This record gives sequence, structure tokens and C-alpha cells, in this order.
Amino acid sequence: MNANLSLDLLDDYLAGKKKADDVLALPRISKKDLENLTRVETDYLYEQISQTYYSLEGEERDRFTRKIQPLLSGRSNKEAWEHNHSQINSAIEKLVCETGAMPSHSALARETGLSRQTIIKHRKGYGSQPALRCGVEQLKNMAPTVLSKIYELACTGDRKAARLYFEIIGSLTPRAAPKL
Repeated sequence: MNANLSLDLLDDYLAGKKKADDVLALPRISKKDLENLTRVETDYLYEQISQTYYSLEGEERDRFTRKIQPLLSGRSNKEAWEHNHSQINSAIEKLVCETGAMPSHSALARETGLSRQTIIKHRKGYGSQPALRCGVEQLKNMAPTVLSKIYELACTGDRKAARLYFEIIGSLTPRAAPKL
């Protein structure tokens, strides 16, 4: 009897997995598609969605996001936006340090695994400035990171960094530039 119970559980599991996989195979998934799934099947589906999302990059990830968009809550959308935003800022910081210049959309896409379209949306989201000012806005967003680095250098005994740090925070008046 124990073997029959195990086989029944396995059959139930496989049937539930197939139902969830069938939903995942749909061209676009809506909340209505989840109505006939059990809690276990729904959990399995969301686990598969998560694994699939993080395994994709670029345009494929964008297409998959559009496919599952109706399932995303406002919180999920915000979390995905913040995750992408963080990846983009980290890539900008890394590439600026490596090249000394603001990276292109293509370079950011390669570095982050996001699509150029997603990069462009995020860069536009930094403000409504013209394209030439977008890079400046991104650099302004990284000011806390730069200030932290200056502070770190000051703490290791770098006197110029310490002076700059105190000037930035307003504890010290900047020196006048030497006259030529």
C-alpha cells in the first residue's frame, strides 16, 4: 500500500508540474491562467519563472518580462527596476574607472546582460534632460560612492583626500586657486 501511495504522489506531482509547465509555455501569462492551479503548482510556476528570468539576458529577458508582466505586482516591478538600476550604476562605475569615459548603451548592455532598450529606458528615467546631460546625471547619482572613496583614502592618511573631503562636507573652506 505504501508503494501505491508513493506512486499516487508522484503521479500528482508530475500532473501538477505539467499544468504549471503548460502555463509557462503560453505566449503571455495572465492571472486568469493561474485560477486552475493549486498552491503547490503556483509555487512551482513562480519558481520556474524566477529561474528562467535570471537565466536570460538582453532582449530574451525583455520578451520574457513582457510575457509575465500581468503576474508582476507593483512591488515586483519596482524590485526589478531597482535591480536593473543597481546593475547599470555598478557597470557605469566600473567602466568609467576602466576607460575614463561615460560608457555607451552597448557597453552597458554587454556589461550588465540587460538589453540596450532597458539601458535606454533607465537612462531616460534618470531625468528628462537632453541626451548630452544624461551622463552628467548618472555621475551625480554616483556622488555618494565617490565621496565614500575619498573618505576611505582620507582615513588611510591621504592628506589631499582628507582636505578634499572636508571641503566637500563644508568643514573647510576651499583654497583659492593660485594666480598665474
